[in-house]
Amino acid sequence: MQSGLSRNSDIHQVPSLMRPHLVILREDHLGDMILTTPLARALASAGWQVTVVGKATWAEVWENNPHASYVAIETIAPCFPKDSWRLSCWLRQLAPTHVLIPYHHSTLLWASFFSGLSSRYCQMGRILGRLTLHYSLRSGLLHTPRHMGDVCQDFAEAVGVPRQSPQPELFLKDEEKKKAAQRLAEVLPGTEPLVIVNPFHGGNTCHLSTRDYVEIVRLLQNSQRCRIVITGVAREKDIWLKEAAALSPQNVWVSCGKLTLRELFAVVSQVQWLVCGGTGPLHIASALNIPTVGILCANPHIDAVVWGNLTPGAIHLSPPREQCARLHASGVRNCGFCQGPFPKEIVQTLLKQLDNQATSAR
Repeated sequence: MQSGLSRNSDIHQVPSLMRPHLVILREDHLGDMILTTPLARALASAGWQVTVVGKATWAEVWENNPHASYVAIETIAPCFPKDSWRLSCWLRQLAPTHVLIPYHHSTLLWASFFSGLSSRYCQMGRILGRLTLHYSLRSGLLHTPRHMGDVCQDFAEAVGVPRQSPQPELFLKDEEKKKAAQRLAEVLPGTEPLVIVNPFHGGNTCHLSTRDYVEIVRLLQNSQRCRIVITGVAREKDIWLKEAAALSPQNVWVSCGKLTLRELFAVVSQVQWLVCGGTGPLHIASALNIPTVGILCANPHIDAVVWGNLTPGAIHLSPPREQCARLHASGVRNCGFCQGPFPKEIVQTLLKQLDNQATSAR
């Protein structure tokens, strides 16, 4: 079985009049989709055509992106994964020069295998990636941790395209930003800096409890130095309101379920800081150059080195490794430090940054 790096000549085997065309198949989290954008940018800069296939939910990540087009997998295989054979047929008919599956997904690997296409790559495909005859690109993360935005560009290197910055990107129109600014001014009048607190989490890293985030908001309210936006999806609104019942509504807007994904992007673009764990909003902030106080796991491979916000000035906080419950027990989602004074440390760190920004602005 050939390694991915042995396929550097693939691009040169394509007829000169044919534009190289990569189809990226991924069906995972928001953050993973956002971290695919550096690869699309690198390939497009080298003259490649890029088509991304994923959940319809994440189509807005690629809106206005000049480097790639997006196809919702539901439009190809409405009952995916049951009718994954439709994806195989679609790939065969589209006939791209290359297919890439950036993360292990058994259905996607088999759909790619049955497409009959010859140049198929996978990353972190495990044994099934090889069994389905994909060219497996080794990330080397176990030995040399690096940011996932760079890992995604291993395919670019494999086909002879220079890497670019691993920082992701989202493309917002001025009108979208203007509407977000107007909306924030209506729901949170005032001149204090805007801060997003995202208490929820959809990834696989450790994170604070909702109670800890309530304490963070309470401390921020007591400081009277910022306006606060709580973000989340509709089903998380009741969870927050129940846990935060004792909080004053002053200077807090609970936006859970009130924003489309694009509107969330636009709101993030208008704030000064964002507080969250290693989840989608952190990568949104990274793509929009908004600094975060990120609470990330100390566990290697799911820490800030691999998943952190690349915006200059972003801060990543983690517990000491000996306090990380995930390192000592399987299936644990909350670190031991969540039971300690960590919310106070987060707020102190954030307020210090707000003070520094206020001083610089004078």
